[in-house]
Amino acid sequence: EQRLFCSGKCRVGARAKARACWKSHGSINAAEALAFSCNSFAYEAAKLAGPENVVLWARRFGIGADPQAPQYGLGAARSQVMAKSTWHLGEIYNLAIGKGETLTTMVALANYGAALATRQLVAPVYVEEDSLPDEARRSLVARAVRPLPLPAAVQEIVFRGMLACTEMRGGTGGDAACSGLRVLAKTGTAVLTSGKQNALMLVLVPAERPKYCIVCAIQDSESGGGGTVGPRMGRFLEGLVGLGRLSSGTLAKDD
Repeated sequence: EQRLFCSGKCRVGARAKARACWKSHGSINAAEALAFSCNSFAYEAAKLAGPENVVLWARRFGIGADPQAPQYGLGAARSQVMAKSTWHLGEIYNLAIGKGETLTTMVALANYGAALATRQLVAPVYVEEDSLPDEARRSLVARAVRPLPLPAAVQEIVFRGMLACTEMRGGTGGDAACSGLRVLAKTGTAVLTSGKQNALMLVLVPAERPKYCIVCAIQDSESGGGGTVGPRMGRFLEGLVGLGRLSSGTLAKDD
């Protein structure tokens, strides 16, 4: 529950230009930082933890160690996380918020979300739409690679922040809220070049007992993940609820 202070700017060195957070959040804790997508908190937390520990946990969650696609469906590029022996403050900033040399794929993000929910890393099964009948698809089971040493107390804080992202006033994922369903979410913005960015959102549903991890990205977006992906994600979740595949506190049909 340690609180850090966000002034709206991240000081990354005496001579480097300050990096902006999108808003001055003031005194803020980890759950609130997740809900409000606070860059300053991520940067200050990474400095306190040490960049080596940030890299260690990224790899524990499978970033940079993507399993190869099995016999069915689509292959995926490999993600990567910045790793160095000597760190400059600006590089720690990039590492903390996932910029610079840190790259990820949609599959790696989905696998990360699944690991967060189950506290184990798995080798996912890739299935292209319509490549297998439903009966065969249900028989495919992801293979567990290893347990994730994530303390339950830390998982609870992360989930609290992700729930606040959609339910708390000012949360960046409010547009993904869905009637009849509680949604865990994290929004993001991946800057490509000047004036170009990818808007991202990851959700776990239902919040009480996650069954699905859904990741969506919009390329060349004019705004961040909440404003661009949020409404689309909300409509998608409403569709799942309407089909009877999902409801809050229950599992989908055919489980």
